Amino acid sequence: MLSRLFCLSIASLGVAAALSSVAVAQTRPEAPKGDWQVAAGALVGYAPAYEGADKYKVMPLPLIDVVWRERVFLSTMNGLGAWAYRHNGFSIGGALNYEFGRAESLDRGELDGLGDIDGAAQARLLAEYRTGPFRLDAALARALGGSDGTTLRIGASMAYPITEKLRLMPGIAAVWADENYMDAYFGVTAAQSALSRARLGTAAGKSQFEAKSGVKNVDLTLMANYSLTQNWSLRGGGGVRFLVGDAADSPISKRDTAPFANLGLAYRW
Repeated sequence: MLSRLFCLSIASLGVAAALSSVAVAQTRPEAPKGDWQVAAGALVGYAPAYEGADKYKVMPLPLIDVVWRERVFLSTMNGLGAWAYRHNGFSIGGALNYEFGRAESLDRGELDGLGDIDGAAQARLLAEYRTGPFRLDAALARALGGSDGTTLRIGASMAYPITEKLRLMPGIAAVWADENYMDAYFGVTAAQSALSRARLGTAAGKSQFEAKSGVKNVDLTLMANYSLTQNWSLRGGGGVRFLVGDAADSPISKRDTAPFANLGLAYRW
C-alpha cells in the first residue's frame, strides 16, 4: 500500500511525485569532490491517494541519492542507472526504475470495478543540461508491463541561495503520456463501466471514457534545503499539479488541481 502511494505521490512524482525525489535532486547542496556522494533520509508527504483523487493521504517517503564518480547513480527519482555522456553541462544516460501501478483499494468508493493496474519495471532515457543555477531535464519512461505506457517529462528549475544555509528551487514541469498510459490510468472501458455501475450504483458508477495520448499534467513546485550542520539538512517543499486534457476530463478525476507537500530530514556523507 505505501509503495503504491509513494509512487503516485511523486511522480513524476510523480504527484510529486515525486517530491521526495525532487527534494533530493533539486536542492542538492554542493558536495565535496570524491568517488562517492551519498545522501539518505526520510520525509512525510501529503498528496492525493492517486492522480485525480479528491482524498488525501499522509505518508512516509524515502529519500535516497547515491552517486559514484558522477556517473553511476541510485535515486528515488530515476532509479538505478548511469550517465553515458557528460560534457559542458550536458548529460545523457539511462536507468531502470519501477512503475507501481494503481490498486482499487486506494479508494473503493471511486475505483471499485476498474480493476488493479499492475506494477512493472520501467526503462528510462534521461537527459539534462545545467548552466549556473539553471537546470533543464527530460525523462522518457517506458513501462515493461503493467500499463505498457510511455511518458515524457520535461522540466526546468533554478537554484536560488537565500542565505549560506538556505537554498530555494522553483520549478515547472510538464508530462506527456501515450494512449496506453492514458487508457490504463484515466480510461474506462465498457466492461469497467458496467462493473463500476453494478457495484457503486448508476449515479456513482463511472461512464465509459476513452483517454487519448497528450499532455496529462503540469506541475509548479518550490523546494527548499536548509543546512543544519555540515552533514544534516532539512528538505522539503510543495507545489500544485494541474491535470489537463483527457486526464482532467476523465470520470476518474475528481480533482483537477491538487496541492502536495513534504518535509523531512537528510544526512549527507
